Amino acid sequence: MRRRPNRDRKLSKPRRRKPAAAKRPSRVEATRGVTSSAAKQKLQIAVLRRELSEARQQQIATADVLRVISSSPGDLEPVFGAMLENAIRICDATFGNIYRYDGEGLHLVAWHNTPAALVEDRKCSPYRPSSTTPTGRALASKATVHVLDAAVEPAYTEERNPGMVAVVELGGMRTYVVVPLLKETEVIGVLTVLRQEVRAFTDKQIELLQNFAAQAVIAIENARLLNELRQLLEHHRRAEAALADSERQLRKAHDELEMNLVEAMKQQTATSEVMRIISSSPIQSVLDAVAENAARLCEANNAEIFRLESNLLRLVASYGEIPVNIHAREGIPANRDRVIGRATCDRRTIQVHNLAAENSEFPAGSEDAKREGHRTTLATPLLREGVPIGVILIRRWEIRPFYAKQIALLENFADQAVIAIENARLFEAEKQRSLALVQANRDLAEREAKIRRLVDANVVGIFIWELVDGI
Repeated sequence: MRRRPNRDRKLSKPRRRKPAAAKRPSRVEATRGVTSSAAKQKLQIAVLRRELSEARQQQIATADVLRVISSSPGDLEPVFGAMLENAIRICDATFGNIYRYDGEGLHLVAWHNTPAALVEDRKCSPYRPSSTTPTGRALASKATVHVLDAAVEPAYTEERNPGMVAVVELGGMRTYVVVPLLKETEVIGVLTVLRQEVRAFTDKQIELLQNFAAQAVIAIENARLLNELRQLLEHHRRAEAALADSERQLRKAHDELEMNLVEAMKQQTATSEVMRIISSSPIQSVLDAVAENAARLCEANNAEIFRLESNLLRLVASYGEIPVNIHAREGIPANRDRVIGRATCDRRTIQVHNLAAENSEFPAGSEDAKREGHRTTLATPLLREGVPIGVILIRRWEIRPFYAKQIALLENFADQAVIAIENARLFEAEKQRSLALVQANRDLAEREAKIRRLVDANVVGIFIWELVDGI
């Protein structure tokens, strides 16, 4: 038989197990946990503070280098100096160098704290690293090379590369970083930061050096562009100066040409006037005109013409305001004591800037100058076929030498005076010859008249005689 369920029996509820109560940590364990967590937090805080300090230092260093770059355009020395100083300080390095690369060798251009022996070695000749050296690898790969210990590098131990030997033995280098300076894809130099101990650089320090290398490239490029701009501006300035100088020279040449033209016209007018007087006036008028034109065109205060007669220079014409020497008309000895005598004896033009100061050279002339008050003196001999026949003299109150054109003009007036004197001599000689010829003709006519009278008298006598004889 199937049992009927007892409906009156209550269903029993399943029993729930109570969760086991968590064990409370002991007070010691709790203290240890808190201490460990605090230590970790302090360590993290210390790390963060150190990283923050390093970041700030790097930021300050970068800003300092950028400030130097902006304040020293075109001048790389302070830029490289600030860059190396900050790099060595922040990266806790011993010394650092910057090289310029010309495609064949590295030229040391900046250094900081570098041993003097290594600097001297690098400056003697360009450093040409082989492909096995860390620097050579950096040049070839155009990437940063970090060397932990240079003393174990094959380039030093086996190859004995001179550059590696110098940097290890002269510089005491062990750990160092070589960062190429890249302008786009071209290597234009390297930045090296070195330690004299085996201690690797951190990634952040290497990153900072790479940042400095990029700034160095910017500075170099800025300097190049600025120098090109300066050269262009200097070329432009020189071109403008040359143009201005050409304009000044052209203006000066134009003024000189115009002045020469005016002077030439004045000289031509004066020459024409003298020649006209020579052809139509007596000798005295000609000499007076020559003296006047010589004083006026040569800007002199006085002009005098002397004739040489019996070794005495006699004044024959004068024009101007300077007093005439008291012995001038009687005759001044043609010796070397005066300028006119020296010009006559030497047969050449003589100029004295300050005659009053020439006591030893022209004793008599210097005394005349002191007494009469004139200073600058110019004398030109009158030469006929190389033989002196006189002298023309011009003087000034002040010390103001006559320039070359005025000297040439006075020599031209001297030639005109010689022509006038020679013409007068020839005219006088011709006049005397003509007078002699007239007198000779007159004497001949008188003789002919006498002969004719005698002949006529003889003819009459003969006729009378014949007439008487015929009767």
